[in-house]
Amino acid sequence: TPFTDLITLGRTLANDIVVLDTSVSRFQAFFRQRDGKWYICDAGSRNGTRISGKKLPPRTELLLEDRALIEFGSVPMNFYTANGLYDLLSRGS
Repeated sequence: TPFTDLITLGRTLANDIVVLDTSVSRFQAFFRQRDGKWYICDAGSRNGTRISGKKLPPRTELLLEDRALIEFGSVPMNFYTANGLYDLLSRGS
């Protein structure tokens, strides 16, 4: 993407993060960085995006916390900040 502060996620190859699952929309959500913090926004997807089990309202940005559980459709993933991932890997767990 030409936008260095924006990462897209969806089922099509045009996205930065491609998730090949039919529960994920072609353009499901995006991540945006502002002031050193990461936000997530559901793009109006068919099956929704949930943070820790709570549905994210479409087109509403939410600040992401380190290790947040995000579900795109029926696909769960964890979000890690750079420091959080470093801590996880350095502990070996």
